[in-house]
Amino acid sequence: MLDIAICEDERYQQGELEAKLYAVGKRLGISLEVYVFEHGESLLAEIQRGTQYDMVYLDIELGGMSGISLAEELRKTDRTLHIIYVTQYESYIKKSINTMPSGYIVKPVREDELEVVFRRVSSWILEKV
Repeated sequence: MLDIAICEDERYQQGELEAKLYAVGKRLGISLEVYVFEHGESLLAEIQRGTQYDMVYLDIELGGMSGISLAEELRKTDRTLHIIYVTQYESYIKKSINTMPSGYIVKPVREDELEVVFRRVSSWILEKV
């Protein structure tokens, strides 16, 4: 079972990414639970309370704390968390490298591209188990 967090401020995008993740997980035979956060601050607070996720899908342009700022905060305490950026702006790739992302997906999210990243990252996680 994989626990996955999505941090996305647009509700349509939240639902679309969540549905695609469940579809990919089902197709690959991987059980998962997806948790959705609208603000970086709420995801950060949840993680600081001790909740652990196997993967975190972050939009970069969020209202309030940006996805990159959130990743920088997460990296202060967890260097192994798998962060996957999901954004419509390829221009952030260089800036995001410092946060050691496990993937970068450009919107609109295509399920086949999502599957490639999900398959790679989930294999890293499940190898450890």
